[in-house]
Amino acid sequence: MASASPATTVAKCPPHLETELDSLCNSISRSGASVLGFVWGHGREKYIFRRLEDPDQSANSYGSNPVSLDSLLAWQTGADSCSLNRMQRFYISVLITISVLELSATPWITDTWSKKNVLVELSDETDATALGIRKVYILPPDGTTAAKSNRRVNVDCSKSISNLGILLLELCFGRRLEDYPGWQKFLGVNGYENESTCIVTALEWQKKVYGEVGPELAEAIRRCLVFAFEFSSRTLDDETLANSFLNQVLRPIEDNWRMYSGKAAEY
Repeated sequence: MASASPATTVAKCPPHLETELDSLCNSISRSGASVLGFVWGHGREKYIFRRLEDPDQSANSYGSNPVSLDSLLAWQTGADSCSLNRMQRFYISVLITISVLELSATPWITDTWSKKNVLVELSDETDATALGIRKVYILPPDGTTAAKSNRRVNVDCSKSISNLGILLLELCFGRRLEDYPGWQKFLGVNGYENESTCIVTALEWQKKVYGEVGPELAEAIRRCLVFAFEFSSRTLDDETLANSFLNQVLRPIEDNWRMYSGKAAEY
């Protein structure tokens, strides 16, 4: 994950690390240390944030060859699939879902985030068993700065989780929502997208997930799209909602990755 400030990456945290981050963005902007500190996961491990060693490589802060997920999911002229194989797409699904759980109250995850806010750093590994992905980053909205990007409190996350459901659909089938054949049916007046086009198209497309990858992932995506969770408040700071999301979305997605890869995702 990265911000408009110097880039960071996230990994499992060693238990001895003592610095807890209450404002990740401010920590990035103020600290020159290589290890910034940790944040708590919902019922999971601590997560450590490290500054990338060379944040200016290739004239940007996102590695040597970052590509937007939007472009990776676009089918090129004459192609019969997107640039990512199924294993890569399922791996990205795990990482993005964890990011939503951990960063829902930060400027990285907003009501408008989508595949256009995700960068994938590809590797040049030639081994047939290699995954081919170094890192996945979520970009904050344009104009976000450390001064105005502190952790938000009591943020309604229903729209951002619905956006996750759409992204999980796109990663499941390896194509963008707007390239789904049914998209045209739900355009508004004069053929333009309106506020209901995305969700109505996604709900129709979701019915096809069962036949593609099975009932568990189909149900996880449905819950995201319609926000079908137990909760006391619509924020992932709510323990009831966080646990419901963890058990009914993240775990099925992790289980799906293990089934196809034969191993746990390393993140």
